[in-house]
Amino acid sequence: MVTQAGLPVLGHIGLTPQRLYQLGGFKVQGKSADQAMHLIEDAVAVEAAGAFGMVVECLPEPVANAITRIVSIPTIGIGSGSGTSGQVLVQQDMLGLFPKFTPKYVTVIDSSSPC
Repeated sequence: MVTQAGLPVLGHIGLTPQRLYQLGGFKVQGKSADQAMHLIEDAVAVEAAGAFGMVVECLPEPVANAITRIVSIPTIGIGSGSGTSGQVLVQQDMLGLFPKFTPKYVTVIDSSSPC
């Protein structure tokens, strides 16, 4: 395992950009009870694999809160409510650099980008 080699690992569950189109685009993940349970299982597996923390992206707030309570490592939320250990706001979202889509949780502060 990577963590056994001494490399720090930050896990990432929920909306993962690498699988964007497999997940149906920019959509909230874990809306159904089955999906929520799968994400909770993923979070427990990420912790068991030795990650020092995990990003929980685009999850319903109750799911992100449950994950944060269940695992003992920090959770960093991106569009997953205020119950995570910390928050991240993606710079490209905040600055309006993606003109075709603005996440619901973002207030664009600068949309003067030529993109």
